[in-house]
Amino acid sequence: MDRQEVCFLVLLDLSSAFDTIDHKTIIDVLEYQFGVTDRALEWIKSYLLNRKQRVDLDNNFSEDCDV
Repeated sequence: MDRQEVCFLVLLDLSSAFDTIDHKTIIDVLEYQFGVTDRALEWIKSYLLNRKQRVDLDNNFSEDCDV
């Protein structure tokens, strides 16, 4: 406790928070209005951009679809 080190904790529930907002817009706002940069911005981009999904039914997989 005496070392005065800083620790950040991020807890997010993103289950449906961004379903109706353009993901590029979210990234632009975070970067240019809130100053989010570097590793934090890359982490958010990796979560929001170029996402795919597919269905697995009894080990039969559908084609990938963009999300």
